[in-house]
Amino acid sequence: MSDFLSRMAARGLAPTPREVTILGETDTVYFKQLTAAQRHQLIGSRPITVTKGEAPTVTIDLSESEATKHKLVHFCVVDEAGRPVYKDVNAVRALPAAVVDALAAEAEKVNAEAVGKGEPVGEA
Repeated sequence: MSDFLSRMAARGLAPTPREVTILGETDTVYFKQLTAAQRHQLIGSRPITVTKGEAPTVTIDLSESEATKHKLVHFCVVDEAGRPVYKDVNAVRALPAAVVDALAAEAEKVNAEAVGKGEPVGEA
């Protein structure tokens, strides 16, 4: 692998500190970018219906959308050394919804900035 590709891979997995406000309290939380495999797990197999001459229609299952948010938090919220904060998705599901929502929103921003689009990578 070239030096450039090695540097980019390492930089993408390095923890990124962000100031996050949850329930009126602000502190530093570390996030890492999704790996390609994790993004694939988040995207899954979402149906897109395209009718000639019309914009694509996407069907969204709200339960699946919440599950995606939980996975995003599990994958992206890390400690200062880059280790996952939450052991598994069930640990994320045990958190108050406001905590999950705030962490997922910031994880989306970190990943959107990584691809340079300013848009969500997966659906959170």
